Amino acid sequence: MPTPIPFPSGEYGNQGSGATNPFTPSTNTPTSRPSGSSSRQWHGGRASLLAPVRDLAEIAGGAIPALPGPARGDDMNHSPPPDSAPRSTQGRRPTAAPDLQLPEGDAPIERKVYDALRYALMSGRMMPGQMLTSRSLSDMLGVSHTPIMAALKRLEADKVLEGRNRSAFYVSEPDRDEFREILDIRLVLEVMALRRAVRNITPETLARLRVINQSWLPVGTIAEGPATLPAEMLVERKRAALAANFRFHFEIYRHCGSATLVDLIERFWLRIGPMLHRYFASDNVASMTDAHEEILRALENSDAEGAELALRYDLNTAFTMIVPQLSRTGGG
Repeated sequence: MPTPIPFPSGEYGNQGSGATNPFTPSTNTPTSRPSGSSSRQWHGGRASLLAPVRDLAEIAGGAIPALPGPARGDDMNHSPPPDSAPRSTQGRRPTAAPDLQLPEGDAPIERKVYDALRYALMSGRMMPGQMLTSRSLSDMLGVSHTPIMAALKRLEADKVLEGRNRSAFYVSEPDRDEFREILDIRLVLEVMALRRAVRNITPETLARLRVINQSWLPVGTIAEGPATLPAEMLVERKRAALAANFRFHFEIYRHCGSATLVDLIERFWLRIGPMLHRYFASDNVASMTDAHEEILRALENSDAEGAELALRYDLNTAFTMIVPQLSRTGGG
C-alpha cells in the first residue's frame, strides 16, 4: 500500500494565486484528440468536451457490465439491499477491515483515524457498499472504539457512509442523478484548480506526475484480469491504479494556491473514490492514461486551455462508463 497522504488543514498552502477565467475557452484551439484515443472516445474533438455530458438516458442505454462482486475470501464486504432490515451483529463472524495506516504527526487520534478513512475512500481503498465495523477498524489500527466511532459518525454525517445498525456502516453509493450532479460540481471545482495550478507547476512537479502516470502502464491489462489473474491480485491491481489516479490529480490540485478549493474537491472525492472501482468494469481503462498524458503535455507548455479540455475528457469518460451501473433515482 502506498504511504497515505495526510490532509491536515492548510497543507496545500498558498503556492500561487489568481487565474484566468476557466470558463472562457479560446476560439482557435485545434481539435486534435489525445494521442492513443479513438475518434469514438474523443467524440469529435476538443469542442465537444466543453459541451454538457450526453443525456443520462442515452448513456444508460449502453451495454456496460455491472461491477462483479468480490471473490470468496476477499475482504470486500458489500451491503445488503437497501430495503433489507438491519441485522444484529451478535454471533456474526468478524468483518475484515480495509488495509489502513494512520498518518504521522501530532494530531489528535480522532483526527488521525478520520484522515486515514478519508484517504482510503478517496484513493480507492474501499469499494461501494463495503461494510465497515468499529471492531474491525479498532483491531486494524490498534485504536480504541471511541475515536473509531467518532470518525465513522462524522463520515456518516458527511453522507459518505450509511449506518444501518449499532456498529456497522456501509460505503454509500449515489444514484444516477446524484452522480451526475457530483460530476457537474467537480467540473467546476477541478477545472478551476487545474487552471490555477498551471502557472505554479515546476519541472520537478512534472517529473513526479510522469512517474505517477507511468505506474498506470502495468494496469493496462485490468480488463483482461478476470481471465488471467487471481481475484485477490486483480483487486489489488485495481486499488493500485486508483491510488495512482488519486495522487496524479491531487499532485496538480495542491498547486492551485487555495487550501479551501482543495478541501472542497476532497469532499466530492470522498463520494466518487469508491465509485471509480466501477470504471474497471468497462473496456475503456486506457482512456484515463491518454487523458493524463494530454494533461501533462498541456502543463509542460503552460497551456491552461488544453489542460482543461483533457481534464473534462477524463471526468466525462469515467462518468459515461460508471453511470449505467448505478440505480435510477427512487430505486427504479
